[in-house]
Amino acid sequence: MAEERWLKFGRIGRAQGLRGEMRFTLYNPSTEHLPLIERVRLQFGTAPPVEFDVRRIRPQGSRTIISLDGVADRTAAEQWTNAEVEIQASVFAALEDEDEFYSWQLEGMDAVDAAGSRVGEVRGLVDYGAGDILVLRVRGRELMIPFARPWVVEVDETERHIIVEISEFEDA
Repeated sequence: MAEERWLKFGRIGRAQGLRGEMRFTLYNPSTEHLPLIERVRLQFGTAPPVEFDVRRIRPQGSRTIISLDGVADRTAAEQWTNAEVEIQASVFAALEDEDEFYSWQLEGMDAVDAAGSRVGEVRGLVDYGAGDILVLRVRGRELMIPFARPWVVEVDETERHIIVEISEFEDA
């Protein structure tokens, strides 16, 4: 069985109150996944992550507050200020459409041309309002292409690559 994938989800802020609660800045504030999170990993830089069971996550005005098993008071909470928060990928529901993807599913895939030659790496998927944009790293620079045909020919999750047509963007 493959090891569970962990995803960057937010950052711990200041301690909140005296009972070990912490402010939690979400990387995607509009997420609907908060009630599904049962376990998190906290990490500073390259230090090994530390896993915690979640006691409670709750919105409080414009903030989100998190409390974790093992973080019982303000002093313990303050030790985690600025730690990055990761959650398990399994928190996210499977997508119904085979042509739909979470950005994290695409990140790190090879971008290949129609002949199968590697041209770059997928850095992510963004949406600036006019449709999804695939962000690639090609020959040391960032390249953005529409996440649509004819530019994205095929996504092969098994082989972990995306067949792309980028010739019209390379000279831009």
